[in-house]
Amino acid sequence: ESLRQRGYLEQNQDIHLTVTRLSWYLNYYQRISSEALRAAFLADIAPLLGGKEAIQEAIRRDQNDILKRFTIDSETALNKNLTENLYTSMICVLNRIPVIICGKPGTSKTLASRILVANLRGRNSSDDYFRRQPELIFVSYQGSRTSTSRGVEQCFQKAKQWLKTSGKPLPVVIFDEIGLAEQSPHNPLKVLHNHLE
Repeated sequence: ESLRQRGYLEQNQDIHLTVTRLSWYLNYYQRISSEALRAAFLADIAPLLGGKEAIQEAIRRDQNDILKRFTIDSETALNKNLTENLYTSMICVLNRIPVIICGKPGTSKTLASRILVANLRGRNSSDDYFRRQPELIFVSYQGSRTSTSRGVEQCFQKAKQWLKTSGKPLPVVIFDEIGLAEQSPHNPLKVLHNHLE
């Protein structure tokens, strides 16, 4: 549906192959953290999806189409990390697919979520395509070595309360520093299983 709304059906005759390439990228390629393993995986799958260049072009084209719609501060560099995080987060959030973005400090994880929430404002969005999407509401939880299951549960309950409000905003739970929470003796991450299913 998203591709049709953004004009892909008119621009691309082989929509099924494009969708397959993008699905492969989002569901498999993005999960691989090693660049060497990514390259090997791309080489293995390329003959099945029309070649390496065709796959990369489909991904680049869709990313560019999405990214050009965002209002981003002129001092923010759209580097590879930010591009991947922003693109993947948007697709997953709008399709209500839980997404966990892992990475070292400074790899644009939090920045991507802030840009996403700042731009996806429902009818108040500046982009026509974004105006047809739900407004995102940022519900944040800061993980620490003292995190508790109760604190995590309260964050998700707050998000559920937003779902009951008028206007139908889409709450997005941002769990920052999940690695620190994992070190907590209170085992706060056990409650995540129920919410991610």
